Amino acid sequence: MQRVWIELDEVTSTMDVIRDYVRDGYPLGTVVLASAQTSGRGRRGAHWANAGTACLMSFLLPAGDALPLEAVPLLAGVAAFDAAAKVCGHTGLSIKFPNDVLLNGDKVAGVLVEHWDAFGAPVFVVGIGINVADAPELQTGYVAGALVPAGSAASSRNVADHVITTIDGFLETAAMTPALVDAWNARHCGGYWRHHPSFGKVSIVRLAGLSHVVVLLPDGTERSVSAASLMLDVAH
Repeated sequence: MQRVWIELDEVTSTMDVIRDYVRDGYPLGTVVLASAQTSGRGRRGAHWANAGTACLMSFLLPAGDALPLEAVPLLAGVAAFDAAAKVCGHTGLSIKFPNDVLLNGDKVAGVLVEHWDAFGAPVFVVGIGINVADAPELQTGYVAGALVPAGSAASSRNVADHVITTIDGFLETAAMTPALVDAWNARHCGGYWRHHPSFGKVSIVRLAGLSHVVVLLPDGTERSVSAASLMLDVAH
């Protein structure tokens, strides 16, 4: 897929801006990268804050059999992880289900996926925010981190380039699903709990495909459950 890059300073949200560019005739390969957002958003209606040097980007992916819905949030999480690792290395870096990227337990990257109709067909609008240098102060009780300290020489464009390189690499892989599942599992680190509607508090162990997750139940046994029961990641 041929990429068209649009680099901006401050925007409301790259998720909204990319839609405007597509309505004006820009192609499927468009990537919007901004230095700051005034109305950035995350999953489940959360506000995405940014500070210092941040990689704030949105891009489009075609929806279809070759790229099922379940794969997109996981693919974006792996791409964000790999881009972060290019800056700070792998030590202390992990993915938390489904696609938060943590550095020593602090969130440094997040993903938002929205479903949209464009070019006469459904597409996914993918937003990724990565705190490159300097972490924002949050009012939610959560702790945010950054890949490198404030003032470090780091390029948000280089980080975004690594994201797109990983995304395009998987899209060109013949057996994308098993490769993606293996990549996600290799980058995942457990030790946290999620709520399951039937089993209560469970711990994510590993992916068992795109649509199922092996979890650890409170009684110490493992069970495969639907990923959808633990993840609501695509907004319409």
